[in-house]
Amino acid sequence: MAIARSQISTAIPGKEMEFISLSKEGIKLMNDKGIPTGVRVSHSGTQDIEVYTVSMFDNFSDYGAAQDKLISDPDLQAWYAKTVASGSGRIIDTMEMVEMKGFEKGAGLIGNVTVIVMYKLIQDQGNMAKFIQSCQTAKEFQEKHGAQVRLWQVNASQRYPGMMAYTMGFENFNDMGKAFDGWKEENEKFYFKQPVTATMEQQIIMRSSTMIG
Repeated sequence: MAIARSQISTAIPGKEMEFISLSKEGIKLMNDKGIPTGVRVSHSGTQDIEVYTVSMFDNFSDYGAAQDKLISDPDLQAWYAKTVASGSGRIIDTMEMVEMKGFEKGAGLIGNVTVIVMYKLIQDQGNMAKFIQSCQTAKEFQEKHGAQVRLWQVNASQRYPGMMAYTMGFENFNDMGKAFDGWKEENEKFYFKQPVTATMEQQIIMRSSTMIG
């Protein structure tokens, strides 16, 4: 069961290069301090280019130790103060998610392209179990075509509180396109058969950054 923490931010117009430089510096620093951190950027589905700085942990104990280090380490605090003083970016959201049983892939980002679909459960008795079963069914045929499927429960977020995040990871866009073509017929049949247990709130395609690293 992985724990994921993501800070979502975007550059202030006119200060993009400073934002990129500070982001690269911060990600390197966190990894140097033993906090495994990667970055993804939005490719489609957002108004601005969003930067997702993602740290993943094997359990809550590791997560807690990392958060204590973030707020106490002098080098990390100095970097944070520098980013605030620069005024080069703004935080859009901070998210914490827990990997659901049956969808475990472990701590770490998968592939260079990720499709993330945010679902809001319809409040009705038994809907959670039905929703998870639908996700399991989708996972079975999507992974046959090369997707790496995960399901997360959002524990904390300003934009997505209490929602479920269904993610599909691919090595590159070519693999994503082949998978989408490959499961098209199965996907259409799947949607017509599933009970309506949730509403789709947002779908984002994100990728590795060519500038931040």
